[in-house]
Amino acid sequence: MFDEITASEIQNYFGLSGREREVLVETLINKRLISVDSAGLLKPSPLLAKQASNFNEGTSFIEYEERNESIIIDLLTYQLLRRRTLDQSRFGLPEITLDENAMPTKDDVCLHFSRQYRAHLEFTRSSLFEAQRTRLYKITSTAPDRIAQIPVDVDIQIGVSDQGQLKVYRTALEKIGETRSNTLSNALEAKVADYFATLKISESGMSFKGFCDFVEDDVLTKFIKNDEFDFASWLLARAERKTGYGSRDTTAMLGPIYLPENRTEIFDLIRASRRDWNPQEAKLAIWVSADVPLWAASAELLSEFSRKLEIELGESRTVRGTLTTVLPIDLDLSHAEKRNISERYKNRIPNGVGTASSPFMGKTEFFVIPGVLAVCQYHIQVSKNSGITVPIGHITTNCEKVDRIYTGIAESLINSDVVELWSRADKGAADLLFGAADTSGLTDVPHSEIKNENLSGRTNIKPTRRILSLKRKDL
Repeated sequence: MFDEITASEIQNYFGLSGREREVLVETLINKRLISVDSAGLLKPSPLLAKQASNFNEGTSFIEYEERNESIIIDLLTYQLLRRRTLDQSRFGLPEITLDENAMPTKDDVCLHFSRQYRAHLEFTRSSLFEAQRTRLYKITSTAPDRIAQIPVDVDIQIGVSDQGQLKVYRTALEKIGETRSNTLSNALEAKVADYFATLKISESGMSFKGFCDFVEDDVLTKFIKNDEFDFASWLLARAERKTGYGSRDTTAMLGPIYLPENRTEIFDLIRASRRDWNPQEAKLAIWVSADVPLWAASAELLSEFSRKLEIELGESRTVRGTLTTVLPIDLDLSHAEKRNISERYKNRIPNGVGTASSPFMGKTEFFVIPGVLAVCQYHIQVSKNSGITVPIGHITTNCEKVDRIYTGIAESLINSDVVELWSRADKGAADLLFGAADTSGLTDVPHSEIKNENLSGRTNIKPTRRILSLKRKDL
């Protein structure tokens, strides 16, 4: 059609890389379709000219096949990603915000797509053969679609180096299924690390020493050094089995309670206690959250823990218990702001209430099933340059300890303004916090008269101490 043409003109027309251009020219020469003159111009060979004479519509380099493709580009790193379906537990997780000023133009999208076209073929073609037979392409038009959130799975572990220093190991992956995963690009890894570095840990609430005194933890107290917890020394002592509590009813618990090994221990203790429950009895679990950035920042593990726990809290399979988390909030927040807090957690935890004045808020975390067990943990910031915290503490079935801890939590909630945030069981704040407790020690005010308002107002469980009082022996 042109008699002669430069290799760069072919490269620009088809959007080829330099390597693709070289391969194309070499292939055409080997097939005796073109020749290269002394000026470096490509000319059709007699064989190609003869073939061209057989075409009534003129010479054609390629047969176009139009396809509409949908691609997913990570707006943090502009990497192509696989299409995935997400379950509800993924929504509400911490997010890395986008730089709105750095949004790509259509030309940018074409450029990023072209550079990663081979990856796109491998992502979208059902077979390797089909991906390999696709050689050339030309983008004729582009159109924006919705912005989709891409979850990143981060596994955090801690250990001790040979020099006795605490080490934090972080593995970030893109999970494809139960057994498959992709490593992240270096750019996205850097974004995740930068995000952790921006998280701030509040110093409000109990100190570590105050926490140990409150829960009577004599083991963790031994590892306080310069008013801080010496995590490395505790890990070394744990490896030597020197962190025991000297009793079968109390053992150490490291990491979030929804981790598989911790969850198994909690469920085993519940099942052992269930032999003494009344028929059709359903227990209540109160989970006082820690006021740290990454609390409950888990998807499948936390969602599975919550679902199975409510089953375990029932005496029979036809009865389910109630799991309620207590979150620190500002009660003067607007309806929309409270709804945003609910959206962050409600896909993983079935019920939630908020309070602004509980003394237990801060780095402490308590998980209590009255009459059964209590988990007491303190969140240790493993690095001053990162917002990652690791909860450490113990789980106990000692009746006196469980009663004392629950009494302290219940009294603090009774003396605080509490607002219902969300409830799958469609219950008010009072029922979510005390519905399964022994209420024989309450005053003669009916339970239904405790004021419960929706998200547009406050729920005051303590108009006066006279209206709702819990006696220690009844807890």
